[in-house]
Amino acid sequence: MMKKGLGGVLIFILVRVCFSMTPEDWVREGKYQEAIKAYRMAISEARNEKERAKLHKALGEVFVLKGEFKEAGKEYLKALTLDRRGFSESERFRMAIHLSWGGYLKEAIEELSEIVKNNPDHLEARIHRARCLSWAGRFKESLKEIETILKVSPASREALWIKANILRWRGNIDQAIAMYKDLLEAKEDFDIRMGLTYALLKKGDRKGAQESFSLLKPVYPYQEKELKKLEEEVVRVTRGSLGGTYQFYKDSDENQLNRFSISGGGWIDPVRIDLHFRHTDARDEDRHHRSEELSFRAYSKILEGFTVGGGGGVAQLHHKKADYSLTGSLFSTLDLFRGFIGGSLSRYVLVDTAQLIDSRIRVNEGGIFISQNLTDELSFYGSYFYRDYSDRNHSHDVQCIPRYLLFSRNPRTSLGYRFRYLHFDKHPRSGYFDPKNFISHQALLSIDYEKDPFSIFLEPYIGYQSFKRYGERDRDFILGGSGVFRCRISRKIDGEVAVEGGNYALGATTGFNYFQLSFGLRIYF
Repeated sequence: MMKKGLGGVLIFILVRVCFSMTPEDWVREGKYQEAIKAYRMAISEARNEKERAKLHKALGEVFVLKGEFKEAGKEYLKALTLDRRGFSESERFRMAIHLSWGGYLKEAIEELSEIVKNNPDHLEARIHRARCLSWAGRFKESLKEIETILKVSPASREALWIKANILRWRGNIDQAIAMYKDLLEAKEDFDIRMGLTYALLKKGDRKGAQESFSLLKPVYPYQEKELKKLEEEVVRVTRGSLGGTYQFYKDSDENQLNRFSISGGGWIDPVRIDLHFRHTDARDEDRHHRSEELSFRAYSKILEGFTVGGGGGVAQLHHKKADYSLTGSLFSTLDLFRGFIGGSLSRYVLVDTAQLIDSRIRVNEGGIFISQNLTDELSFYGSYFYRDYSDRNHSHDVQCIPRYLLFSRNPRTSLGYRFRYLHFDKHPRSGYFDPKNFISHQALLSIDYEKDPFSIFLEPYIGYQSFKRYGERDRDFILGGSGVFRCRISRKIDGEVAVEGGNYALGATTGFNYFQLSFGLRIYF
């Protein structure tokens, strides 16, 4: 009886203690889950909106202590919606910072703008507003805010750092590097050196990037996380690699292809050298042929912003008997304005179907291309290629692709238009698509989503195409697209799955409706 009585007393005491504990008590003891439950109960029992707003803010602070900024942001938004005027300027500023860390950039910018409107001299609010605008891809607005800050505080490291980041993201790499270095000369800083290292990687300065990376010393947990992410980029850009890919292709003319490829390479400073082997097994209703291709490619940045490269190889085609062809390429690119221009010469063999292997078509190709970021949102790519075919045919190929960036944050989304003109001199019936006056117009939607360790890229299209072939005019609406799923399996291993298909005549060499699927794996060492 005494044991039962004692047990009951203990249970009663524990219940009283639990119910007498306030949410703040749970927080002080570091028992955040109990604090969250207690705050949610208090919110449900709140007498008015003012009290409920205070409790939502307090609950948000608990999530901040846990590092769960997304959840904290939800609570802060509820608090501000219920009673914005009930919070001091400093409280709203702190909430705005955590809103931005939780991904609520639009709401954070609105709150910071309201603070700056009422207190134009609030420099910290202006700085974080500029930072949020840059994170949101609103570079012009961010730079305008930064100029306002620098008029008041010309030596503001935070403002100059944000400006350097914007220059890097906009593609003004040299200017960004100069700003980062100036800031680091005055004082070492982890986040600024991170920006410099990324900029050096983007520029292709592998040695400089590695030296900068070696100087990074994380202090806080978030810095350790960012350093790990940067290390993976450094490995992928500066180390050698070995990879393999399998591709399956099928079209509406019963062409089917299975292709296996292996490639690997590395740096012998200052030259990058890659080796590539590809085996193709192609069949249709009447044929079954295969081919093997072995090639190498080398390139180097010989001057600031000027890259040249080339390669060579041999292709072996198996049909009635083995047949060999030499292949090769030369190319160069020059960094210009906010992009690049380039040109290339190449010789290759068409081996995408059994009929093409049977026809033994060699192609000599020469072309020029340009890519520019015209504004923060608008970009342009254009190209012209002339091709000479071994069956006494030739073609002119023009392509123009303007794109407009709709959303710079994750998922990065852009809307584009692709114009294509292709004209062949003859119709030799060798197995490749050889139209006269081919014209197509396509609307493109590009979506790029990342969530470590995964990334997904999708690009559906819809449009119209017309061409003349064998004396007949053909007009069609076209629909299709492509998608790529990538996974960082480990720090040194990447996996990839890609799919593509549609009825776009130039999507495949044959001009038929097509579908293709590929799997790839790459190891960095």
